[in-house]
Amino acid sequence: MTIAAGRLRRNRITIQQRAPGQDGMGGPTNDWSSNYVASNVPAEILQTAGGETIRRRQVAAHVTHVVMIRYRSGLSPTMRLFDDTSTDQPLYIDAIYDRNGFKQELEIHCRLEST
Repeated sequence: MTIAAGRLRRNRITIQQRAPGQDGMGGPTNDWSSNYVASNVPAEILQTAGGETIRRRQVAAHVTHVVMIRYRSGLSPTMRLFDDTSTDQPLYIDAIYDRNGFKQELEIHCRLEST
C-alpha cells in the first residue's frame, strides 16, 4: 500500500547533513551543510510524545516525532530535518524504517531538542 497523496499535503520538510570542513585556523569543523540533501519534500509529521531530561546538569526538553515521506535512498541517522511550515527548530533523525519493505514509504523517527 502506498502513501495517499492527501496525507502529505500539509507539511514540507528540508533534509540537511553535516559537512566536514576547516575553520579559519585550519582546524577541523563539523558544521551543518548549507547545501541541502533535499528540500520541499512532502511529508506527514506526527508528534508522538514529550518530556524533559537532565543532561550535563541542565534540563533539556525533547519531543519525539514520526515523519512519513515517500521512499528515497540516501537518508541516514546522521541527518536532520526542518519542518518548513511551522518551525525553525531541527528534528534530529534517530531511526529510518522502510514501512512495508517495498521501497514505497519511509517512517523516520526524530527528536526535537532544545537546550
